[in-house]
Amino acid sequence: MTEQDLSALSITDLQALLRRREVSPREVIDALRARIEAVDGEIGAYLSLDMEAAAKEADKANVDLPLGGVPVAIKDIINVMDQPCTCASKILQGYRATYDATVIRKLRAAGAIPFGKTNLDEFAMGSSTENSAIKTTRNAWDLSRVPGGSSGGSAAAVAGYRRFQTNLWPGFALRARRVCVVARSSRAINENCP
Repeated sequence: MTEQDLSALSITDLQALLRRREVSPREVIDALRARIEAVDGEIGAYLSLDMEAAAKEADKANVDLPLGGVPVAIKDIINVMDQPCTCASKILQGYRATYDATVIRKLRAAGAIPFGKTNLDEFAMGSSTENSAIKTTRNAWDLSRVPGGSSGGSAAAVAGYRRFQTNLWPGFALRARRVCVVARSSRAINENCP
């Protein structure tokens, strides 16, 4: 399995490989790092990465936990201990979280490995990720378009891995589900949502 293949697996498929010991959490982090280096310069999904800390966590990961060894990117509005948390604002540049947010504590308890922070509209106030004060994030499938928002960095990161694959349907399904979640949360009913 190539690094590109490994970084594009679903969580379910990745967990199966990890639990069968066919791949180690460290190999997953290394593949993810290589993929981000290859793709993110063009897309700009990430505001910060801490791959060294993630590699250390991967070396001691318990793959039998529900998310054991699974790397997760975190929207840069959620505190992760010792990582930057700018909320995509220049006002908070230089701030490093002094604690893990509750969601991060729960993810870590389940075995997940936070590795980086994704871009968003400044203070999550927008719907396109065009209002990040730090940098621009591009739509991974069409660089002339926006990725949506306020979680555009997260959307671009997921789609970015699919963009360079031969089969684009998995990324489409993820985006279609996201649209349905937004529609449902605004109380619109759509029977065709996956």
